[in-house]
Amino acid sequence: MQQHRLSAHLEFDEPASEPHVLHPALEKLGSQVAVNLGGRAASRLTVVALRQGLELKATRISKAPLRHLGEITRLALLTLEDTHAAPLGIDTLSVELSGLTRPAKQGNLWPQKERLELAVAAVEARFPRAILKVSQDDPYSLASEHNLRFVVRSTGEEVSREESPSERQHRDRCERSPVEA
Repeated sequence: MQQHRLSAHLEFDEPASEPHVLHPALEKLGSQVAVNLGGRAASRLTVVALRQGLELKATRISKAPLRHLGEITRLALLTLEDTHAAPLGIDTLSVELSGLTRPAKQGNLWPQKERLELAVAAVEARFPRAILKVSQDDPYSLASEHNLRFVVRSTGEEVSREESPSERQHRDRCERSPVEA
């Protein structure tokens, strides 16, 4: 059965009212409940302060899901201020997280784009300089043939319009490995 609340308690030897005592206590309580979250997130935090049998309680609803110690500690400090218990002295302090949910994870919306990038990288690795992209030089050019140019996608060098892909591959092979006779 899944718990719908997580809580931690701390009793003081003598009534605590000073921030140098209460802040570390809230941090310790926050770390205890943060460890017990186990991948879940809380939406509500409650601080209960007991003083001579009198229970002072305050609850805050978080704007974002509480998952980490820093978030829990900050909200616990604010919630403790809402109780107005610090000036009276606190015998027992407890922090409770409720509204526990397991946050959903968003998958990739366009897995095709990722596969396409992998395919293009594989083609470029096998056939360097084979994939060209069109670059627009002057969008306001009156002559359309002077407006666009072809650029090798991997290197960025410009390619003449007359050069075929096989000529580019041949020239690339000749540049890489000279043949010794």
